[in-house]
Amino acid sequence: MQSQYISSNFKAHDIEVELPSEEDRLLIDEVRKRVYSETETVEFIEDYHLLIEKYTVDNPVVLACTELSVFKPKNNNKNILDMAQLQITEAVKTVL
Repeated sequence: MQSQYISSNFKAHDIEVELPSEEDRLLIDEVRKRVYSETETVEFIEDYHLLIEKYTVDNPVVLACTELSVFKPKNNNKNILDMAQLQITEAVKTVL
């Protein structure tokens, strides 16, 4: 989240980038670690979903980590941009 790689590309196109609060960034990083180590719990994923819901009320949220994509909400929230899914979709288009 703190890397300039993605945010600098958005800013180059005059798209303002807002990062989650420090507390929320810690939770997001913990989600990433638990998914990677397969130690996540239902309650923990529910907390993650609530966090995404909180930020998507007013802004799009970019999921830029495959571990965060694994448990993205399945409610068709149009304010969630899942970079893993976008990359998969583009890869399939190039193969077909």
